[in-house]
Amino acid sequence: LENRHTKRCGYPGFDLFCDGQNQTAVEPPNSGKFTIQAIDYETQNLWINDPEYCLPKRLLKLNLSGSPFTGVFYQDFTLFNCTFDYRRYGLDPIACLSGKNYTVFASSHKRAISFLASECNLIATVAVPVQWTFLEPVLSSDLSGDLQLRWAAPLCRRCESRGRRCGLKSNSSTEIECSNVNRHGLHRGVRYALIVGAGVPAILCIVGLLFYICGRVKRFGRQRHTM
Repeated sequence: LENRHTKRCGYPGFDLFCDGQNQTAVEPPNSGKFTIQAIDYETQNLWINDPEYCLPKRLLKLNLSGSPFTGVFYQDFTLFNCTFDYRRYGLDPIACLSGKNYTVFASSHKRAISFLASECNLIATVAVPVQWTFLEPVLSSDLSGDLQLRWAAPLCRRCESRGRRCGLKSNSSTEIECSNVNRHGLHRGVRYALIVGAGVPAILCIVGLLFYICGRVKRFGRQRHTM
């Protein structure tokens, strides 16, 4: 994060930061600020959304060139500005782009696009970096779901999967290194000794208790037999 970690903890082009709402954000060179919803360092994926809650508006101008990020899966959606009553057709409107006398829709379905093209004004067709590939075309979508992006460099996947830390070798180089994470607490050997030291007496205590109970049961059985 900017202003919170040294340069060796980051990588050129990422530049994550905390915004005014204390949310982790990223600002690709040609696309403006997005809030980060999640990061998976093992798969080198991250999920972003619009801090102003109108992602479709941002998609119309989304340009990831010049950034280290690219989409994992892409789906083309065509947006239309319509004036008919959308409730008649069961379409999902894009509320943040719609107004009192018009409604905006997005579709990837050929027949729906053909119908909307004959009834509405075309806005644009955009390639959306969706979270998964759709088995069938989407009749309509409000396009509010997180965008899934990935990065190819630095290649830290193997390092992160081993629970180690991936970072720059120096502030003047983009070469990376994989180092052990400094974990606070007792050394593993000391922890093992404490576990054994506490565990053995507990086991002996349980065994002794079982012998005591068995002895009481046998004594009670002999007393009943003599009666």
